[in-house]
Formats: sequence, structure tokens, C-alpha cells
Amino acid sequence: LQLCQPLPKYLQYGSTLDLSQALAMIVMYSFANLNMANYPPPDTGLQRACVSLTKSKDTPWEALREFLKGYSVKSKNLLPDANCYNLSSQIPAGPNGTISGGDWSGVGTGQSGQSWDFETCTFLIEHIGTNNVTDMFPPRNFTLEWLNDHCASRFGPDLGVPRPGELANLWGFDRLLEVGASNIIFTNGLKDGWSVGGIQSNLSDTLIAINIKDGAHHSDLSHTISGPNTTDAVKLARVKVTRILKEWLDSIPRY
Repeated sequence: LQLCQPLPKYLQYGSTLDLSQALAMIVMYSFANLNMANYPPPDTGLQRACVSLTKSKDTPWEALREFLKGYSVKSKNLLPDANCYNLSSQIPAGPNGTISGGDWSGVGTGQSGQSWDFETCTFLIEHIGTNNVTDMFPPRNFTLEWLNDHCASRFGPDLGVPRPGELANLWGFDRLLEVGASNIIFTNGLKDGWSVGGIQSNLSDTLIAINIKDGAHHSDLSHTISGPNTTDAVKLARVKVTRILKEWLDSIPRY
């Protein structure tokens, strides 16, 4: 695989299982990022990555090496090395950083990676695992025990305490009607894997879902105006959102 030496410290003294899990994690969260950015069709990074992996290679290791160099998550802190793949580029900032973080779809690198690792070590618990049956990745079961150990190592036993369900208990995310929520538009790009956990149907007249069949992760909220590559579904979603917001704003009494 032409991995740069030395390896991250925790992998230098770990087992081959630790190394294989780190490599599998990089591939997994790189695909998660490519999936979120799977827009606009047809020529996306996800499509190109899949073509790269399925092209004829001498060995699976060669295919994996090419994927790591071409499509894995890039670090803002370490420049890519033309001669080897630097696993240290995948480590978030802070003490005891590891490639497998609190979010198995990827926490990121540097200080932003440290922040997201903390978020997913406390309030935003994500139960992500693989089984090689419904996915293409080596089996790895998520457990709260693993997360507890990881978070305590990263942020200490007082701060690094996972609290599954606390956000829902505090804010009523799982009972929006009951807590009186209103005037929210939930947009779902259905090409985005996260959309399966989204609200995809209206909950009330003011809790509205808009599904975008060929949209990815917040494709409708990209910071560019509609252009030649913007799909009709995203254009329509933006028109609907604008109309609904205008109706809500116009309904506010003026004193």
C-alpha cells in the first residue's frame, strides 16, 4: 500500500487488526463523504471513485492504493506525499487522536475533526456499524462500550461521556408536534445516505418535508445560484422553499 513511515504512534504499537480497521475506516468514511457530495449528476466524485475501484487492477491492494491516493479524505494540515500514503493525515487534533473517531462516517481532521469527535462523544451519538451483508465494508460492530472507552481517552472521563438520547429528551426532536414545533422545512437530498434518517413526509401544515430525488447533502443550500449543472429537482425545491418562507413571513402581523 506504500504507507508512509512512521505510522501514527497508536498503530506502531498496535496489532494488524488495528491497522486493518484504520484502513477500512478511511475507505468507509471517504465513501460517506463522496456520497454526501454526490451532486450534480452524472459526473461526480462518487461515480469516479467507483469506476476507479472496479477497473482492472493487478491486485486488490493496487486498487486500494489508488483509491487512498485519489479519493480518500484530504487533510488541510499535511500535504499529500507523492511516494506514500500518510495515515497521520487522517488524525484529528487533540490528545489520543485515532482514525476511528466518535462518528464512523468520519469526524474529519485537524481542529474541526477534534470538534466533531467531541460532538459525537457527547450529545450526537451515531450508531454506525458494518456487516458486509448490507454494505461492502468489513464487519465491525458499533458498541457503546467502544465509544465510552474512545471518548474517555480523547476528552477525559468527565467530559468524554456519551449521552444517547439527551438531545431528543431536551429538545423533543422525536416528538416535534407534541412540543409545539412549527415553521420548519425539512429538505432531503435522496442521494445522500443521511436522508434515510430524515423527516420525509409532512408532520403538519407548518412542519413540511421536501424530497429532492437527485439531490445530495444540502444540494439545495449550496452557496451558488442555479446554473447549467443545477438539476430540475433542486431548482423546484428552491422555488417551493422560497414560496413557503414568503407565505410565512407575510403572515406575521405588522404592528
